[in-house]
Amino acid sequence: PEAAREKSRNGITPLHCICGKGASLESLSMVLNAWPEAAREKSRNGITPLHCICGNERASLEMLSMVLKVYPEAAREKDEESYTPLYRIRGNKSATLEKLSMVLKAYPEAARENFVIRDDIKE
Repeated sequence: PEAAREKSRNGITPLHCICGKGASLESLSMVLNAWPEAAREKSRNGITPLHCICGNERASLEMLSMVLKVYPEAAREKDEESYTPLYRIRGNKSATLEKLSMVLKAYPEAARENFVIRDDIKE
């Protein structure tokens, strides 16, 4: 449990790593159960675990759902470049309409803030 709260000098938590590397749902669940507030943590450059999931081509819809369930406001968080997690989905080659819809449902205004091109999303 204490290891779940450790941070690198860049503010990266184990949850950031799990979300960014596409680790198992079991690992994600274990860290979120030990420290639910980890979903709110930002790295030094403002990246949240949800940003990591949205940019990760191996992250599952279930991972996205788990983090949004714990901290739905994560969809509103902006990194140091003022990008929300929705912007990360746009650049993700494995993005699906389900992932896009889930983030947009949590924060519809993100579509205006971070221009999304339909051709970037797989059907």
